[in-house]
Amino acid sequence: MVTTRSATAAAAVASSKSPAWPLADDALARAAEPAPVPASATASAPDPTVPPSTAKLRARRQAELQRAEQLRQAAQEDEDAALLADDKGKLKGKSQVSVEAEWQPSPLMRLYRDHQLDVPLAILIISYLGAAVAPTSVFAQIAYPSYRRDEDGLFAKGRLDLAFIAYYVVFWTFARAFCIDYMIKPLGRSLRVPKKLLDRFGEQGWLVLYYSTAFSVGFNHIYNSPYWMNTEQFWIDYPHKFLTGEFKAYYLLQLAFWIQQMFVVHIEKPRKDYAQYVVHHLVTCALLVSSYLCHFTRIGNAVLVTMDVADIFLCAAKCCNYAKLRKTCDSLFVTFVLVWLVSRHYVYFFFVRSIWVDVPNILEFKWDPQNEYYISSNFQYFFLALFGILQVLLVFWLYLIVRVVLRVVRGSSAEDNRSDDEE
Repeated sequence: MVTTRSATAAAAVASSKSPAWPLADDALARAAEPAPVPASATASAPDPTVPPSTAKLRARRQAELQRAEQLRQAAQEDEDAALLADDKGKLKGKSQVSVEAEWQPSPLMRLYRDHQLDVPLAILIISYLGAAVAPTSVFAQIAYPSYRRDEDGLFAKGRLDLAFIAYYVVFWTFARAFCIDYMIKPLGRSLRVPKKLLDRFGEQGWLVLYYSTAFSVGFNHIYNSPYWMNTEQFWIDYPHKFLTGEFKAYYLLQLAFWIQQMFVVHIEKPRKDYAQYVVHHLVTCALLVSSYLCHFTRIGNAVLVTMDVADIFLCAAKCCNYAKLRKTCDSLFVTFVLVWLVSRHYVYFFFVRSIWVDVPNILEFKWDPQNEYYISSNFQYFFLALFGILQVLLVFWLYLIVRVVLRVVRGSSAEDNRSDDEE
């Protein structure tokens, strides 16, 4: 009886445990599990044989990995968008820089460039008024040639010539800026010169005015002189200590102009042959100074006229090129090439020959500074060296000119590649 009762109780307990507890455990496990993960985000389906705690950790880990992947993709998209925006900004910035940012000279040269009218005008007015009120004052001595001789009206040389040169460096500064701003640029606008080329048009137009005037005055002197078509007269009756007032002013004004050009070359946009321009200006100033001090002004006059004439046509051709006057530009350029070849390579040769041949044949080699006689073999070689440097520059520019000629022959327009792409 006891046995039967015990067996019955055991069977009841067994029957109650076996179907009920497993169902309860499964319900608790399903309630504790996170939301199911899509099959595409998991490497494999959950394993029912894995214990509940391990399944929870695995599900949580998969959810974290999915969230991290979503965050990584969002970050990558943000980074790509930022890079794209940055690239667009850089391109826009570069285009703005290329259009807006222009070349600027050094601070000192910028100061000189920005005050080419007001400061020089004040100096000129004060000096000319002072010379008019007091003809014997220092103002008259710097505004007009000094050292006039009463016996023949000729002019000697002295230290006040330095003040005259400095004064006319100021004068050329004002004259250049005034002519460019109030005469030549308005002409360029009327000819519809592009705005980016208007400064170049003004610079070249000013040089047309200067070279035309300088050539006319210099040619008048040489044409009415004993050394017209006769290089031996450069040296006959040497030393030529005394000059007419007009010739002295012409020679010193030329020197003042080339000194002022040393400033100009540093306030204009640099050209491709900037170094050659600087060397040319230095050699020109050296020749003018040494020839003036040593009384070689006759050959100096001839060289200046020879150099000035070709530049008239070159600068005029550039102005026509800026104004899109192609036919006129090409005609002027052809004339320039012919004048260049004759003046700077044919006529120039006779000047060099005269220094090499005529000087030893006509003059005595004697160095006598007290009597202002400056003829020696060393000084002869000094001038030949300067003339040689100048001719090397001319040959270099001739090479570039020939390239332009070949371009014209092939059907293109004449654009000077000695300077920059705009020309």
